[in-house]
Amino acid sequence: MIAFDDTELNEWLMEVIEESSGQFLPALAEAAVVACAEDYFLVRPVLIGLKRKYASVHPSRRGTKQKMGGGDVGGR
Repeated sequence: MIAFDDTELNEWLMEVIEESSGQFLPALAEAAVVACAEDYFLVRPVLIGLKRKYASVHPSRRGTKQKMGGGDVGGR
């Protein structure tokens, strides 16, 4: 499977890419959509976790206040 075939993550990845640039999360989303199936398989579990953490790239529309792509790294 590649990102374009992933019905669980495809729309979210496209929203992340459209809404921001120059940050970690959009850069990772861009890498995911161009990844081959083998690499996408490896990064997909991380993307699922990030999607849960950053549930929306439209905070004003969906009620989340957590900023996309920011925050602590490794719990620091």
